[in-house]
Amino acid sequence: MKEKLHGRLCEQTEGSLAIVCTLLEKARFKHILELGSGEGGFTAELAFFIQKQSLDCSIVSLDEDDRNNTKTFLDELAEQDFPVQFRQETFVDQPERLEKYFVRSGPVLVLCDTIKKWNELDIVANWLESGDYLMSHDWGNDPVSGGITEEQAKEIEARGFERIEPALWAEYYWICFRKI
Repeated sequence: MKEKLHGRLCEQTEGSLAIVCTLLEKARFKHILELGSGEGGFTAELAFFIQKQSLDCSIVSLDEDDRNNTKTFLDELAEQDFPVQFRQETFVDQPERLEKYFVRSGPVLVLCDTIKKWNELDIVANWLESGDYLMSHDWGNDPVSGGITEEQAKEIEARGFERIEPALWAEYYWICFRKI
């Protein structure tokens, strides 16, 4: 079941937002890079939470959907001084283009929910430092549908990451890593 909050579809499994917000509060990220924002409902809810909790955290959300440069809900939030920047940019199969959006001002969280997750995870994992987090949605799904496999998860671990509460995150079809 998908969550619908503030009248917008979050495109995530019900309960996902609550556990991500708990992580935001505990880890006190300074920057979130979200890859694959879809309709923007989940991103908007993260921005609402950040503002409500007075967290010092910015969000850059990237999506490839061709909206012909029309204003989105996320653009409207940015105009209202919410801590979110929304960009449409082609980055699937060109993940090196992501680096200009990678901000290093403290602990970083990268959320990946694109069509070809492994392409982005494979690059972004190299930029993360100790204490940063990397999360991917559709964990355990067939890679043809965009999810990452157990073999790919082990490859991320071999780069100096540990899985965080795997059973909990798996309930919501996410996998969460922290750079050691």
